[in-house]
Amino acid sequence: MGRRNLTEQGATAWAVVVAAGEGRRMRTGALAGGPKKPFLELAGRAILMRTLDAVAACPLVERIVVAVAPEDVAMTKELIAPERERLRVAAVVAGGPRRQETVRLALEALPDTVEVVAVHDGVRPFVPHEIFSAAIVAARRTGAACVALPVKDTLKRVAGECGASGPVIGKTVDRSDLWGAQTPQAFRASDLRRLLKKATRDGVEVTDDTQLFDRAGLAVEAVRGDARNIKITTPEDLAMAEAIVANAAGGMLERHDDMRVGTGLDLHPLVPGRRLVVCGIELESDVGGAGHSDADAAAHAAIDALLGACAMGDIGTLFPDTDPAHKDACSVEMLADVSARVREGGFEPRSLDITVMLAKPKLGPHVARMREAVSRATCLEIERVSVKAKSMNGLGPVGEGAAYAAQAAALVVKSRDRETRDD
Repeated sequence: MGRRNLTEQGATAWAVVVAAGEGRRMRTGALAGGPKKPFLELAGRAILMRTLDAVAACPLVERIVVAVAPEDVAMTKELIAPERERLRVAAVVAGGPRRQETVRLALEALPDTVEVVAVHDGVRPFVPHEIFSAAIVAARRTGAACVALPVKDTLKRVAGECGASGPVIGKTVDRSDLWGAQTPQAFRASDLRRLLKKATRDGVEVTDDTQLFDRAGLAVEAVRGDARNIKITTPEDLAMAEAIVANAAGGMLERHDDMRVGTGLDLHPLVPGRRLVVCGIELESDVGGAGHSDADAAAHAAIDALLGACAMGDIGTLFPDTDPAHKDACSVEMLADVSARVREGGFEPRSLDITVMLAKPKLGPHVARMREAVSRATCLEIERVSVKAKSMNGLGPVGEGAAYAAQAAALVVKSRDRETRDD
């Protein structure tokens, strides 16, 4: 398996939320002279706080650094203080006059040990945590990732002024390979630091962090975004955002009219000389699961549950035991791979319930770590992951200690933003 084990220590990322801009397009009309964009109230809560809520919901984000204008640092600290621990805010720092300078200054607040950093606009409060997680996983795989959506509107090149008649429509632009960038944009932190320093040294200014990677000839992986992940830039955007919040309060933000349920079941004999792995966690035991991979029956059941919910086959089809590449493979890495495939197929996992059947050792002390491992692999909030243990009371091969079994149930929802683009 080429994917790095997402459960190992240090596999989380930090996020940088940038909110240091002037927001001139917002501060017009009735909003002239009012608070800057990040501090405008959206249904009774500052936009920046709603954005931090969304970022903190991502299970792969360990800590958050917030960058604001120098004159707003004290106010921001006071705003965040009552919720700082819940939001996992590590620091509030002063940004610079340009976005790239703000990002560079924010990176100085990150420990050198941070491997991946996700940069997100402070006025994008509706980013789904699944997309945030997907960007982090993609950056770990590729080095850089950008959340984006395919352009749907027909694009026209405008030729400029033509007398009193105004701009003239020129040629139609081919949109087949055009995507509109969103955030987060996630990167290997060391690469982003290096490229920001080089841009400063060379006098290069960019408005988008991925441009630095483009200039360096480094690949940036596209992660499909969400139409709800709007950037609140104008008064019209604020009105749209208020409608989104109102709809969410009425239960209309996410239509669950296409919910699908899948189940999975797996069983492995227990034999001497093998590791005992449950949900990616190795347990002390004289015996372990016999199998081609690491024989993690719990992860295998979860894989089949997700695949079954989406009618995408089963674990044997994707990871056949005849393939040497999967010999002793980490099953939680397989689960991470399947979770990515499910999302690429247009589905969003919503919950996962795993029941582990094992006579010994007792699993109670390890359940929290198991839920964490599955949460990381599937990019599900830990509150949506359940792991339960059953000893089988001495009944059957599991109860007698001769086998290890697991069953799982998964709930997925068909993504609404996967519709085919208009011709």
